[in-house]
Amino acid sequence: MAVTSAGKLWAKHLIHVVGPNNRPCQRGLDQNRLFGFATANTIDRAESLGASSLAIPAVFCGHYAFSRN
Repeated sequence: MAVTSAGKLWAKHLIHVVGPNNRPCQRGLDQNRLFGFATANTIDRAESLGASSLAIPAVFCGHYAFSRN
């Protein structure tokens, strides 16, 4: 996880998160649990930055070899 400035965006910070993927090296792992950890860690980091709001878009949707369904 990395935190950067938001540049010209209205936000103060951008939190960059790496989540699980569905490639052979991670198959068999509990993907829902890993995604839950990534999400919880993002929320914790936003709280530690004093964020009053947080947007988490459709992270990993159709990416990292996960099905779009």
